[in-house]
Amino acid sequence: IVLEGLVSDITDRKRAETERTQLAAIVENSSDAIVSRSLDGTILSWNAGAERMLGYTAAEAIGQPLALIVPPDRLQNVGYFNERLRRGETIPDFETMRRHKDGHLIEVSASMSPIRNEAGEIIGSATIVRDISALKRAERELERKAALTALLEALARAANEATTPEAALRACLE
Repeated sequence: IVLEGLVSDITDRKRAETERTQLAAIVENSSDAIVSRSLDGTILSWNAGAERMLGYTAAEAIGQPLALIVPPDRLQNVGYFNERLRRGETIPDFETMRRHKDGHLIEVSASMSPIRNEAGEIIGSATIVRDISALKRAERELERKAALTALLEALARAANEATTPEAALRACLE
């Protein structure tokens, strides 16, 4: 019976080790930034996606305050999210900004989850950050084109409804 328990314990340990290795590979190879931090805002882990997106190496970021990448006008949100995380809430996707090492701002979508220790106590949070800058630029361009199209259509209608060239010009200027 002791041998059977030992084999079962080793098998469970190997399975857990394999799962941890697989999860670590997923995190490290993600194109998204995956960052963990303590409840006081100290960065605890920083994957390769975070390095590519935000410009800091893991060595530069780990141990630094979250303010390293959060623009000053967004810092008030950190406290709000901390309170929710302390209650065990997961924070679904929200859009915000992050600051790159060179200072430029990046439009991102982020989600946050509490991290618990073995006793189930919340000790920090994990954040997944996706760069949505290209998507936002495309949305703004579509909006600009739609507004321009609407303006041109309105001008065409006004010009078509006018009875004289002068009336058409007046209608377009209005």
